[in-house]
Amino acid sequence: MISSASTINMAATDRATVSAVLVSYRTGPALFQCLDALRAEPALAEILLVDNGNDDATLDRLRAWDDPRLRLITGHGNIGFAAGCHRGVAASGAPFLLMLNPDCLLAPGAVPALVTALATETKPWIGTVRLLEADGREQRGCRRAAGTPLNFFIEGLGLGRFFPRLRLNWHGNPLPEGLTAVPALSGAFMLMPRATWDATGGLDTGYFLHLEDLDLCARLRALGGRCWFLPAPACTHIKSTSAAAAWVVENHKLAGFWRYFRLWYPRPWLWRATVWLALAAGISARLVMKRR
Repeated sequence: MISSASTINMAATDRATVSAVLVSYRTGPALFQCLDALRAEPALAEILLVDNGNDDATLDRLRAWDDPRLRLITGHGNIGFAAGCHRGVAASGAPFLLMLNPDCLLAPGAVPALVTALATETKPWIGTVRLLEADGREQRGCRRAAGTPLNFFIEGLGLGRFFPRLRLNWHGNPLPEGLTAVPALSGAFMLMPRATWDATGGLDTGYFLHLEDLDLCARLRALGGRCWFLPAPACTHIKSTSAAAAWVVENHKLAGFWRYFRLWYPRPWLWRATVWLALAAGISARLVMKRR
């Protein structure tokens, strides 16, 4: 547990105090767009790129990258997103940690703006900025409800327009004027003090891909901490850039849902199973549409 405010209240506006951790699996050209954006951010002390499986040409280009802060961690195979983040964190040394998807384009000043906005927060925290689709719309899941069975049931069956207060994803809600506490965030951009990572145990490596972010937010809330959303500056998240097969990704997502429900909502089992089946039906429908 975080013992004092001094543990986490460290400004990053005048020096590099943030370690960025990226986990990449066959990300493609978006990876280098991401690195270009990171190169322009002086608040980053180091960039830990965890290679979960990229081709030789990509690895050669990474080794020749002209930012001395970039460190490549490779040779372990595809161990999943959460385990990859742990590898990066273990190799890092700055007091703040940024978990960033390798297809997310960091906006200038986003990192120091978020750390400065939370400089007086004395409880464990995780923060994010607004994430945008390529067309400028706010991305689904950037700010979220807690992820209760009812939230997932409404989301899985597409009933959010009828029950807007029970939606899982809040991208359709009015944009707040400034820093705002929210129940949960997307793992595409998670900034936190290292002390928060240590207090929560970091991302649960029992999740291979998906739901590990909601799980971490739940553990943060259990410690009395909070998630924070800063609407500006905004970053673009390109999404779906990995060459992984869609059915493999969706299988990992279903496994993540099952683990999440089992850990956080173990009873009643019938309600949990009903929600899981609703989600499975929604995912199956999306896969069918992708194949057409």
